[in-house]
Amino acid sequence: MESKLAAFICTVFSILLLGACTQSEQTTKLLTQADSIIYSHPDSAKYILDKIADNELTDKEKADYWRLRTTSHISKGKSTIEDSTIMVSLDYYKNHDMQRELKDTYMLVLNHLFWKGDTVNYKYYMAEASNLAENKNDSLFTYKILRSVANDFYTKNEYELAYNYYKKAVEYNDSVPSTFYMAGLAYCQIHNNDTIDYWMQKAIALAKQQKDTVSALHYYRNYTDVQIIVKNYDKALANMREMEQYKANSFHNLVPYTTAMIFLQQHKLDSAQYYLDKTIEQHSGNDKEKSFLATKKGLSFFQNLIDYGRGDSFNFSLIGQYTDSLRAAQKYEMIKFEEQLLAKQELSEQNQALIIKKQRTQLLLLSILFIISIVAITTYIYIKKKKEKLSQMDEKMESLHQLLADVSDDLRKNRENSSYFKKVLLQQLGLIRLTASNPTNQNQEMLQRIAKITNDEIPVDSLIVWEDLYTLIDSLYDNFYTRMQKSYGDVLAEKEIQLCCLLCANFTTKEISVITQQSIRTIYQRKTTIREKLDMQQAEDIVEFISK
Repeated sequence: MESKLAAFICTVFSILLLGACTQSEQTTKLLTQADSIIYSHPDSAKYILDKIADNELTDKEKADYWRLRTTSHISKGKSTIEDSTIMVSLDYYKNHDMQRELKDTYMLVLNHLFWKGDTVNYKYYMAEASNLAENKNDSLFTYKILRSVANDFYTKNEYELAYNYYKKAVEYNDSVPSTFYMAGLAYCQIHNNDTIDYWMQKAIALAKQQKDTVSALHYYRNYTDVQIIVKNYDKALANMREMEQYKANSFHNLVPYTTAMIFLQQHKLDSAQYYLDKTIEQHSGNDKEKSFLATKKGLSFFQNLIDYGRGDSFNFSLIGQYTDSLRAAQKYEMIKFEEQLLAKQELSEQNQALIIKKQRTQLLLLSILFIISIVAITTYIYIKKKKEKLSQMDEKMESLHQLLADVSDDLRKNRENSSYFKKVLLQQLGLIRLTASNPTNQNQEMLQRIAKITNDEIPVDSLIVWEDLYTLIDSLYDNFYTRMQKSYGDVLAEKEIQLCCLLCANFTTKEISVITQQSIRTIYQRKTTIREKLDMQQAEDIVEFISK
């Protein structure tokens, strides 16, 4: 009983500990999953991060969590002005010299400080990141810092600073087409002339070299818009001829439309009409997915411009219809936004209620565990006191040793009367079973009378003469002892064989403890040992197994 109680208490605490370990392992696994898809699928990564937002996190898990959280905001084009916890991540990675995470976090910190407008700290951490790159002789990291800073300035329309940082970035890495492209766009915003040719042509050449057709056509398209602005129509048309070679690409549909626009700028209305007609023939798909000029209304507006150039009146209703549609769409989006905000608020309230319910459940479980612990301790104390009382009875049972020893000596001298031996032995076993199973006051008095039969102190190892009991067991229980000795005599020890015989005679563990002068715990241990030696399951019955 004592060992079962101890095992129960250990199991309860083990389950609680296992639950904590499992949660920690699950958190680590979720962070790893989010890290692997943070750039390719930021929405999915954010969903994973939301699942661990309320978990108890270690310092490292907190650093990883806030780094990934801020990265997901940038990947989705959101401001990081509220992501001040990224500083926690930076401090942790610096203190533990985690280089890969540290490099990524520096750029996140710079983005956060830029949105926050903290110019002083922005310059400080940019210098710190640059020193790290220089100390590590890491030109790629230097490039990433400069590119990140340039993107920050471009986002806030500070084009001259953005251009300067893009220009520095290509000094460390001149193999990224988009860096040249962004430098060209920034330069165009500053000077608004055709000197962006170097940057755009370099971006297009690199994209072609890397077989990135989509990017090359994208650069061509925007490069053409710049040429139209500066009225370099010949170069704009040359770009369209280059784009026309890629007929299988989605950008191919833009060629006739842009060409029509170039001819319209030159007041070549017939050519503009020709390419507009080709654009209308190719028009397909959902207007909601296209810019205004590529929609049906936009193409009608384009046609209106050509007609006006030919002397017809200008139809302003098209512009009115478009602005009305924008106003209706804006109103619809506002209503949808308010509904989403209300739903989000309701969800937040539900989550708060769930958190409170979870806390109450945890408190209830802790209370139940505390009560179980108190009950277990009380039960343990009660059982211990009861065992002390039973041990006192065991001392009085010593008198039975003397009585049975005297009878055994007499029987050894007179073996012929075997029936008399069996009778006396069964009586002794019955007496032992009675006193062992019912340690009442009456039985205690009986034991005291038995103890007065003889005054001789005769030391014995047991209350039973085992050689005679083996014969009795065979006669009463279908040669149980002989069959056991034959099958397992070389496996089991003598005391284990004795225990099996008593179990066969339907003696309880408590009775066997009295007969063999061994503690109940020892009897249980011997049973376990027997099962292990006979390659038995712990739940199997020993007597049935041996009797097979």
